[in-house]
Amino acid sequence: MSEASEAGWPRERALVIPRLFLGLCAVVLLACGGKRGGETAPPGSAAVRAYPATRWIPAKASYAIAARTVRDAQQGVRDLIDTFGVLGDVTVTELSAELSQLLLVDPLSPDAVTHIGIDLEGGFAMFSDAYNPTVVVRLASEPAFRAFIDRRTNLELQSVVVDGTEVFTAPLPDGLRISWAVADAWLWVHVALPDIPDDGATWFSASRKPGAPTWGADFEAAKGGAEPPVVGFVDAARLVADVQARVPEVAQCFGALQVSGIGKLGVALAGDTKQANARLALDVGPLAPAIAAAVLPIPEGFGAATAQVPIAAQWNIDLAAARAKLDPCVRLFGADLRAIDELGIRAARGYLRTFDPDDRDGTGAVSLDLTHKDFFAAKLDDIPLRSTLERKRTFGPYAGKSISIPMFLTVDYVLTDQVALAGIGDGQLLTMIGKGGATKGPLFEVAVQPLGLSVESWTALFELLDIDHAKRVAERLQRWREARVNLTIDGSRLVLAASGTRR
Repeated sequence: MSEASEAGWPRERALVIPRLFLGLCAVVLLACGGKRGGETAPPGSAAVRAYPATRWIPAKASYAIAARTVRDAQQGVRDLIDTFGVLGDVTVTELSAELSQLLLVDPLSPDAVTHIGIDLEGGFAMFSDAYNPTVVVRLASEPAFRAFIDRRTNLELQSVVVDGTEVFTAPLPDGLRISWAVADAWLWVHVALPDIPDDGATWFSASRKPGAPTWGADFEAAKGGAEPPVVGFVDAARLVADVQARVPEVAQCFGALQVSGIGKLGVALAGDTKQANARLALDVGPLAPAIAAAVLPIPEGFGAATAQVPIAAQWNIDLAAARAKLDPCVRLFGADLRAIDELGIRAARGYLRTFDPDDRDGTGAVSLDLTHKDFFAAKLDDIPLRSTLERKRTFGPYAGKSISIPMFLTVDYVLTDQVALAGIGDGQLLTMIGKGGATKGPLFEVAVQPLGLSVESWTALFELLDIDHAKRVAERLQRWREARVNLTIDGSRLVLAASGTRR
């Protein structure tokens, strides 16, 4: 490479380029949760008409993600932060402030992005034909973008001409290298990651002249028959193979899970000021029947019992059957599945209908599938004077008992070697059991209707669960009317779906 000439972009424009790249990546990665997607189509194709930046995706992309517009990508970022940021106590305002300090521009602000010359209505894509990512975005004003760069500090800058376009490169801390180019009113920004083979300037040639795409079918499959604002795919099999080669411990985990049969991961995001939706679909191929067989049914009344409750959750994957496969993976995090043997739990689901933060009581029910009842039987034996406090009752087809603890609560329960069922509140257990039958449920699901409890009740509940910043989390939760996340099997695909409706 040669030093950047006076005819090219001056050296003092360089510092902002890495920051701009990180800003663009932040929009894409946050909008898509770091997921990857699809392939490019020739000019005039359906993909390019809906997602203009796909025209620059290499013919054999290992991953790609595309947004119809930068505005859509920004909306996707906000959706994910509003929906899932509560889990990590992250807000849009705080993230915008941090990004502004790091990038010298807020990539989540339409006004700020417009000010530096980015076209809010232009296409937006992130992709690679290997691993190092490239972001492409359309410029509305090259002079505005160049003026923005002119205000930045110098970096050690080099450049080379590729296919008639000057491509600039600069080193970053921690072994990163960043490259960029402007051609035909489009901005390319590329980062070479540490410990990943450097693809030099070939990344630009692969994008500038992508050739006939091979990824069209994967892109269409990820769209799911619609045109969501953000869509893409990851070659999951290639990613898994690479991780296994690099990290032996992960290879043991993946080997136990038999993930060699997986295919592509499709990603689709959609949302507006009222709703947010996300769908991730992983082709698990021959693993699908085994996964479906490990899903235990739920009590037939569970759906009716949880229709209007503040929170309901269920885990229906048989832990006893999955333990041998999960054990090498959970050991990576220092966890121990032997506790499952002690508890005897195979699957669990439950809900909370009411909660009083002053008396710390409420109503709801729990349903557990068991391998044995020893643990819960021992806990019942620990209750003083239990034999005088409980009476026999029948709940659907089950023989159970009701135990009343003076000045505390009344619990209805059923305990056998196969199930543990319990309810607090008149009729809660019987409603969940129904007639005693079972029905198909998801692999897991969490559903929340935040307005079902007051901020004070949510705060007290989160404090009981030892959640940090409980009040703040409770206040953020109140912005939503309802939210749901579930995992299901659909044919050969493992589908993670998330949706929410704002107030």
